[in-house]
Amino acid sequence: MRSFIGSTLVVVGLAVVPSLVLAQRRAPARTDTHAGAQHEFGVDLGANYAKPQNISGGIELLTPVDIRVGFRSRGKLMWEPRASFGLTSYGGATRHTIGLGVAGLYAMDPAGHSSGMYLTGGAGLVLVNNGFTSGTNFSIGGGVGWRKPYGSAAWRYELGFRYDTKNDGGLPSTIRIGGRIGLSLWH
Repeated sequence: MRSFIGSTLVVVGLAVVPSLVLAQRRAPARTDTHAGAQHEFGVDLGANYAKPQNISGGIELLTPVDIRVGFRSRGKLMWEPRASFGLTSYGGATRHTIGLGVAGLYAMDPAGHSSGMYLTGGAGLVLVNNGFTSGTNFSIGGGVGWRKPYGSAAWRYELGFRYDTKNDGGLPSTIRIGGRIGLSLWH
C-alpha cells in the first residue's frame, strides 16, 4: 500500500512541479490580470455520491490535493490535465484512489475562459486500493461549471457525473454524481 501511494505521488509530482516552478516567474504588470494568460492553475475540494455495482453506495470526499493545470486558448475549447487523491469508506471497505485524467472545457460565455459558464468532459485512469485488491479503472465523465472572478483569481464551481469501468481485478464499475469547488490562478 505504501509503495502504491508513494509511486503515484512521485508520478503526480513529476508531472506538476515543472509547471509550478514556471509559475513562480514574475509576470509583467498589466491592467487585466487574465489578459494573455496561457495557463490556469487550480486546487479543488469535492464531494460526490458513489454507487458501485452490487455494493451499497456512499459519500466520497476528495482531499485538497485535487490539482489541475489548464492550457488556455483564444478559442472556446481548452484542455486541462487533472490529478486527485481520494479516501472513501462505504460498502464495508476503505478505499484509497488516485485519479489521473484530462478534461476539455468549452466556454459558453463571451468572456471566454476568465468567467462565466462552461461545459466539461473528459477521461482518465483511477488507481484504486481497498486493502484486499488493487487495480486501475478507466473513467469518463462530464459536467457543467462556472467561474466567478475573485480579484486576480476566480472561484470555480462544477457539477457533474463520472462512470468508472469494471476491471478484471475485482473492482466494480461505479457511477458518481457530485461537485467540486476550487480557486483558479492564471499565468
